[in-house]
Amino acid sequence: GELAGYVNAGMSPYQALRAATVTPAEALGLDAGSVEAGKLADLVMVEGNPLEDIAAALKVRRVVANGRAFELKDLLDSGPRRP
Repeated sequence: GELAGYVNAGMSPYQALRAATVTPAEALGLDAGSVEAGKLADLVMVEGNPLEDIAAALKVRRVVANGRAFELKDLLDSGPRRP
């Protein structure tokens, strides 16, 4: 929702994605926020191209965290159980 809000406010999808990743990392002094050799990165793989349609950022299919790949379905299935 945050990304769509940025785009609706006039940012390009690229600017919105950068505002949600690179800019906060830079502000916090973290060596993160972009995919580059030597940087720490958790990745979200989506269906579609969020640079063309920011709504594609919601279509998460796989997450890579701490060097391990996870399918979205497996993450959802392993989440907390509600009574």
